[in-house]
Amino acid sequence: MAWELAGRFPKILSDEVVGEQATKLHADAVKMLDRIVKEKWLQANGVAAIWHANTVGHDDIELYSDASRNKVVGRVHTLRQQSKKAPGVPYIALADFVAPKEVAPDMLGGFAVTTGHGVDERVKKFEDQHDDYSAIMLKALADRLAEAFAEKLHETVRKEIWGYAEGEAFDNEGLIKEAYAGIRPAPGYPACPDHTEKPQLFNLLDAEKHTGIKLTEGLAMWPTAAVSGFYFAHPKSKYFGVGKVSADQIASLAERKGQESVWMERWLGATWPTNPDPASCVCTGRNDPFAALLHNGLVVDPALGSGSCSIYAGQWRLHRGTLHHRFDLPDRSGGAWFRQQAGDQGEPLGGPPMVRARTPHHLVQIPCAGEV
Repeated sequence: MAWELAGRFPKILSDEVVGEQATKLHADAVKMLDRIVKEKWLQANGVAAIWHANTVGHDDIELYSDASRNKVVGRVHTLRQQSKKAPGVPYIALADFVAPKEVAPDMLGGFAVTTGHGVDERVKKFEDQHDDYSAIMLKALADRLAEAFAEKLHETVRKEIWGYAEGEAFDNEGLIKEAYAGIRPAPGYPACPDHTEKPQLFNLLDAEKHTGIKLTEGLAMWPTAAVSGFYFAHPKSKYFGVGKVSADQIASLAERKGQESVWMERWLGATWPTNPDPASCVCTGRNDPFAALLHNGLVVDPALGSGSCSIYAGQWRLHRGTLHHRFDLPDRSGGAWFRQQAGDQGEPLGGPPMVRARTPHHLVQIPCAGEV
């Protein structure tokens, strides 16, 4: 993905259009992978746990300290699909894959893995040598290794730790197709779009102690080559998208979490409608556009540079900025509309005030009734 070469391996190596580039890229990646292993560039850490669990109240999953189920140690809040479906098609939530408390005892797992310790130091060495190609290659490989680690740990959980699939035997193609029983959805992804499930998961796993993974204020993981999520073992469990979430469901989720609806809206920015009533959008943080993005429902972490953003205000647009840059937006009476520190240029743009941002997965554009 880092080089935008479309195709499946190994067929892409013989592709008429990109085959030559893909072959060179693959050879370079294998060569660097050998160095990563031989020279021990990276440190891989992971943790997994299984808890006694049951669904309660249809959409939540209680986690218990032991088989007696007398002491609740956690509660996973899930979201149910709401977009209109054909008659007879169920509206599902992850909680559907765990037995209700009044029906039977069940279990739920969790995990966090990283292959990112050591990446930043090595990347800096490449960048100091002006070798951006190797820096990008290392970060891409670290990300893929983290996914591979998550896959391997999931297999170990199924066959040994949880042990519900002891006789499982899949080749690499079967693993890639996820032909096995069970899923491992991650907070922030379509089946579990709520990032605020991460802190509890990390606390239950004691993930920072065991893996060194930390959560940022925006609930992104550091090192960035990391994966975390839940294990569901139900044979009919599957990945799905919750889709758009309406105001009543946001209010319900906030109440279940003991929070205000406006707080929940901020974290579910990518799942609520991208064209809300401008009168309902309050742009804040005139001197901090990232605060405005957060307020209007897009959760991003400026420290990670995980996407690009444009801040629209009045008749001007600041463009080509990245989230690891901070921009200074002076008051209208202060002269220039924008002054920013990354060297990008502002340009005239007609239309109403707007906050717009792009992350790796979503484009959110929010009209604002007031000033940015």
